[in-house]
Amino acid sequence: MEVRKQINWKHLTVWILVLLILVSALSLRLEITESINRALIFLIAQVIVFYTCSLILIPLLLIPKKRLFFVLGVFITIVSSICIIHFGGIILDYRNPLINDLVDIHASRRYILGLALSSFATLFLSSIYTFTIIRNKREQLETKAKIARHEAESKFLRSQINPHFIFNNLNNIYTLAQLKSDKTPDAILRLSDLLRYVLYDSENKIVNLSQELDYLCQFIDLSLMKDENRSNVKVDIRPCHSNLQIAPLILIPFVENAFKHSNIEDKKNGFIHIFSSCSNNSIKLKVENSISKAKQKNHTRGIGLENVKRRLDLIYKDKYQLNITKSKDKYNVSLEIELE
Repeated sequence: MEVRKQINWKHLTVWILVLLILVSALSLRLEITESINRALIFLIAQVIVFYTCSLILIPLLLIPKKRLFFVLGVFITIVSSICIIHFGGIILDYRNPLINDLVDIHASRRYILGLALSSFATLFLSSIYTFTIIRNKREQLETKAKIARHEAESKFLRSQINPHFIFNNLNNIYTLAQLKSDKTPDAILRLSDLLRYVLYDSENKIVNLSQELDYLCQFIDLSLMKDENRSNVKVDIRPCHSNLQIAPLILIPFVENAFKHSNIEDKKNGFIHIFSSCSNNSIKLKVENSISKAKQKNHTRGIGLENVKRRLDLIYKDKYQLNITKSKDKYNVSLEIELE
């Protein structure tokens, strides 16, 4: 089936070129009409040999390992091509070694051997062509399957990030509601905008980098709404080239992790520093945060960071650098991604 789909006008072009070459070679010693007719007969025989091998012998006999039937099929195909050329010559009443030179056994043998070798050569070329098509098709299917698996895994990992995001922000809004803050309605509205991005825009494989950075800024603003004093939180997210694109929700887990473990309510010891910039076609993100004493023993990378690292491997393999270091009271993340 794969080979049949590849038969197109390119094949017709090749066969026409072969016919022209045959006619040119025969016309050196024969009349043009006879040269064309003989070339046509020979070409028809070789076309039958080529496609019999490509469409029947290899896919139906050789690949299923029916070797005896394959050898028999090759023999029948070669004999059939010799018969087509021989009897075609009889029909057109052309001189033929098997008809006019029966007394010359050596001439007849050379004639048969020449036809057999030409058919065998056609079989050989057909085999190379067929196996090339089959191999390319298999490689395409394997590549598509690999991409599909990666996309499915990436989508699954992204879906795991979403509940984590909702949980964190609902906690923030719950705190505002407990404090009976006037910012509660605004926080709910901001959360609605963020959820729209998470549920709809992030379904795309890639988004504009400006969208991802805007989402990052909104998330930070929402996380800080319950705290008027932001002196221990420093954010420097610089605008980037508008044409750059990035996988959605690939940056946010590092920022989420910082807010989760820094305990910024502790103005003396808690802090978060977030810096982002672009250089050429790459995005750099640096996140540094404190680790509160209460969370030092329980501090782990968490499901969000593990998922985003797996997504980085799937989407930006060999195109990103991630360095994560942890000291007694500080956590540092440095990420650089080469974008398109």
